[in-house]
Formats: sequence, C-alpha cells, structure tokens
Amino acid sequence: MSIVHTNSNPLTASVEVTRRVMHPPLHIHKHPHCKKLIEDLQACHCDHPVAKFWGHCNDQKIALDACFRQEKKLNSAINRQKAKAFKDKLLRSREANQVQQAGATEA
Repeated sequence: MSIVHTNSNPLTASVEVTRRVMHPPLHIHKHPHCKKLIEDLQACHCDHPVAKFWGHCNDQKIALDACFRQEKKLNSAINRQKAKAFKDKLLRSREANQVQQAGATEA
C-alpha cells in the first residue's frame, strides 16, 4: 500500500491511498496455461514463508503476471471471435425474417 499526497502542502493535502493489484486466485483449473508458474509461486511461498514478504518470490510472481496477461489476451481474442459469429448469425436471422415478412405481405 502506498500513500500519495495530491498537494505539496501537507496541511491542506488530500491523501490518496493506492493498493498494489494482486494476482487473481491461483486455481490451476482456471488457468491451465500458467500451471507450472502457479506451482512455482506456491512452492516459493511454502519454502520461504517469511522471506516472501521481502520480495524473495518476486521473480516467480512477475513471470506469473506476464502469463496471466497473455492468457487474458488469448481469452479476449476467443471471446471476440464468438461475439462476431453470434452477431453474424443474428444479422442473418433478421434478414431471413424480413424476407419472410415481405413475402407474407405480398401474398
């Protein structure tokens, strides 16, 4: 946690407290691409229960965060493709309904 003063005068400054963003819950079944890195970080935390607070496991955490970012990019791309396919299907369905309604009004 860090404290940021938004004004140079400490008497009139408003204080803003910011927190570091931690990683999401480390469930291997939710992050299959990062399984090895999750296991490495958990092993480091078990092997160094106190030193982890002074940055002993930071290298593993940095690597895990990078893996999570890559996984998020991959999931976003997949979701974008699914949304595009759904939108195309919806548009085709609407066009078919309009053609069907136009044919019914002409008859």
